[in-house]
This record gives sequence, structure tokens and C-alpha cells, in this order.
Amino acid sequence: SPEGPSYLEQAKEGYSQLVNSIIRPPRCKYSMQHLGPKEFVFCGSKFIRKDFELKNMRGMTLKVSHWMPVNRNADALPCVVYLHGNASGRIEAVHNLGMVLSLGVTLLAFDFSGSGMSDGEYVSLGHFEKDDLDVVIEMLRKEGKTSTIALWGRSMGAATALMHGERDPSIAGMI
Repeated sequence: SPEGPSYLEQAKEGYSQLVNSIIRPPRCKYSMQHLGPKEFVFCGSKFIRKDFELKNMRGMTLKVSHWMPVNRNADALPCVVYLHGNASGRIEAVHNLGMVLSLGVTLLAFDFSGSGMSDGEYVSLGHFEKDDLDVVIEMLRKEGKTSTIALWGRSMGAATALMHGERDPSIAGMI
């Protein structure tokens, strides 16, 4: 109309923008260099970062990084799986790397579908992300190099951890 959009049209547009800001947030952009070197020495021990891809149940590719010691003191080590927040990615885990590795534990982080470098356009604030997490945990268990698994989630990642934990009593702990 010549007077501009009606109040109803403005309300609909505002609602649409609000919903999109939640389920389609700005995508976290980073380069692989931001994840640090693939091989490094920390506290006198050598570590590596292994980057790989997994397919979730919906056929989307998840980008994954797993930091671990080169020389293991056991065949299977505990692992902390870091779960990032909305509008973020696995880059978030780098800030916790020193603390986790100093405990003799491996750290795994991945971009949920719809986030970071993984496939997908939308996030669901835990609903589909719990299925992404399920694929990651299944891989860790099949690989046989992980003993116990703890989940460390922030914001959307914390909601995801709780939703997954309800159906997986073998999770050793949650942060």
C-alpha cells in the first residue's frame, strides 16, 4: 500500500526475522589454522589433531577434530566431547584444550549440522544436534580407543548434552 506495510505485515516480518535469527544464525567462520597446529608439544608431551568427517543420520557431513597424545599411557583413554553453542563451531573448544589435555584426556569437537564448516542450513537448538552427537559417540565407541566419555556443552551444546544423556546412561559426566 502507499502508506507502507500494515501492522500485521510488520509483525509477520518481525516474527520471521526473530525465528530466522535463532534457527539460521550467522554462521561461525574460521579457518583450519585457527584450530592450531596438527602436531604440537604441550607440557613436554607430543599431541596431534586428527581432522575427519562423519555423516549424520540425515546424510549431512559433520566436520570433526580430535586432539590426542601421540604416546598413549593406555590403549583406551577418556574423551571429553565439546559441544559448541548457537552461531558457533568447534573453534570454541580450542580455549579448553590445555586444561583437558593436561588431565590425560583427549578432546573431540565438531561443528553441528547447520554450523561452522558442517553441512546444513538450520540449527534446532538440540533436537537434531543430539543425533549429530550420537553419530560422534558411536564412532568413538566403535574405534575402541576411548574408555569413558564426558560431554562439555555450552548453551545449545549444553541442551544437546542433556537431550543425549537422557537416552545414553553410559555417559560418564557432563559439564
